[in-house]
Amino acid sequence: MTKAMNKVRAELMRQRQLDWRERRRLRWLSPKNEEQRQMVMNALGPDHPLMPRMIRCGEISASNNMFYCGVPLCPRCFMRERGRQTRHAIRETFLDAANADVAFVTILLPARTDLSDVHDVIEKEKRRLRNFVERQRRLDSRWDDFQLVGFWEMGRMNFGEFESAGRKTKLALGSLGFPFIGKDDETVWLPHLHAIVSKGRLTEKEIAKALRNDGHSAPYQIDVRPFHTYRKIEHNLQNVTRYSLKFRIESAPRVPDPLDFIATDGHVAATRDWWPEKDIKAYAEWLCMERSGFQSLRFVLSKKSNNAMENIAAELGNVGSSSERFPCRSIDQGASIDQHESTEVKFHESSDEDFDALCVVDDHVGYVGDAYGYVRNNNPLLDTNWTSANRSPRLPLGTQARPSQQTTVVQTPRYAGNVISLAERLRIIRAAEQASGDQRTGAIH
Repeated sequence: MTKAMNKVRAELMRQRQLDWRERRRLRWLSPKNEEQRQMVMNALGPDHPLMPRMIRCGEISASNNMFYCGVPLCPRCFMRERGRQTRHAIRETFLDAANADVAFVTILLPARTDLSDVHDVIEKEKRRLRNFVERQRRLDSRWDDFQLVGFWEMGRMNFGEFESAGRKTKLALGSLGFPFIGKDDETVWLPHLHAIVSKGRLTEKEIAKALRNDGHSAPYQIDVRPFHTYRKIEHNLQNVTRYSLKFRIESAPRVPDPLDFIATDGHVAATRDWWPEKDIKAYAEWLCMERSGFQSLRFVLSKKSNNAMENIAAELGNVGSSSERFPCRSIDQGASIDQHESTEVKFHESSDEDFDALCVVDDHVGYVGDAYGYVRNNNPLLDTNWTSANRSPRLPLGTQARPSQQTTVVQTPRYAGNVISLAERLRIIRAAEQASGDQRTGAIH
């Protein structure tokens, strides 16, 4: 009965019979995703610190809020995260872009036998890419419009599998520090970066050539693919975002084209080749304990701006994964806070929506089981309204904008990135009301 019900539920999801409100409240997963969740939990073991969170994942509280464990290998959580990132890419980052303006880039990083060494590899690559883009912009102004939104992903293979690998794999890994001596069952970690780039006035060949000349010279280390023109850009963005955030813990066949990931991902073998449990456990711990989960996997390089405040606002805007923020009413007792100067944490069941916050813990306070300090919303642009430079504020119904009003409302904002504070926004609306003959004073309605 349970198996038949799972098939019915999965078919309802595929046929889109449930709206987004119903889908986000589903406590059950598809059989394929539930199988992965059970594999992660078995690898962690009953006494692992992450187990209570994964067991609770999907629970509905008395206030009708769902608890999310936040473990990136949990299918419920990574599907939720890639949904956020897909919406952000389609509705904000690449809103007005066409297929010809965007490309998909993959950069292979040096292989490591110790997972704890991957952090340094990623940080080094971040610095290299930032410096690379800055140098290119000084040499060629066409790089000013270059923009990158990427996600760090991890692969793995055993040392003994190298001999049976294909020619391209051997050439690539041989130049990226793959060990030549080791045990056949020894794990070699293969970090890499998947990125969506806005090309601006550049071409795919120019981007690939510049990256190779900057030190990414190993064979097949750089792969730059144009978006398919026969498909809408929204569908292309959805494919590459899911491909970048697939969080697989199995040795699946390689996808020939990331832009067709959704179509090929539905075909799953009857017998799945899972990673060894020790590697699944090590990967989950590395994501959640050594790094800050989903937030540490996103990497952004924004377009060049002559205004320093706009650059700061762009960087701050890329920190959070959700554009909707709500005030905190209570703190989940399951939230873990490390004793550092500042720690990114997620608070669950504390509002109608989960939100990210920056918890600052005082080092001088004795820390045993409770966190002392203060919590502030990690979105400094919360009390602002995003406006377009060529868009006027909304006027009261039944009124027409006169030339004097247009001169009043179309003015340069005092904040970065065409941002107007809430107080200034209300003053502009009130001025428009008074200019239209509405001289009422009192509470805003």
